[in-house]
Amino acid sequence: MTAKIITLALICLVNFAFSQELQPFRESVKHLAHSIEAQNATKRKAFVAILQFYNEKQMVTRFSYVIQDEFNLAFRDGNGIEIISQSLVNEQFERNQWALIDCLNFRSLTELSEKLFEKVNHIPDAFIYGTYTHSGNVVKLSVFYVPYGIASNGYELKTQFFVEEDLEGLLW
Repeated sequence: MTAKIITLALICLVNFAFSQELQPFRESVKHLAHSIEAQNATKRKAFVAILQFYNEKQMVTRFSYVIQDEFNLAFRDGNGIEIISQSLVNEQFERNQWALIDCLNFRSLTELSEKLFEKVNHIPDAFIYGTYTHSGNVVKLSVFYVPYGIASNGYELKTQFFVEEDLEGLLW
């Protein structure tokens, strides 16, 4: 019984420490999410699909999924945007063997919209995707918001944040 309590305490301590290291990142994502909501204030909720985030080598990493999760959490508290099931979006990418870099055109985003409509009965009003670079302790994140799959109507938001050296394994 004592061993279980000690193990649980250690797990909580590690999670707390990891959570504290990610705090600047979380705040940056929250700020971007609020900016997106403010720029897209309408009378009805926008249904948004969060696509992939990739690094400067155009690779999806573990950190890419962390970014997706943080955006999902950041939009959960808002009123203007409803996120389409992340698992369904990721499933479509895997099932169709898509890579984000190959899907950034109107035809591919329309096809993705149709596939998502079949699953959730909503066509995305917009897509969010992005890139990030990592140099030393600084991570730069660029997020693209593309309404209706039309890139010329979209916009880009940028942020940067500092990370601890311990997170390098997560970034690559």
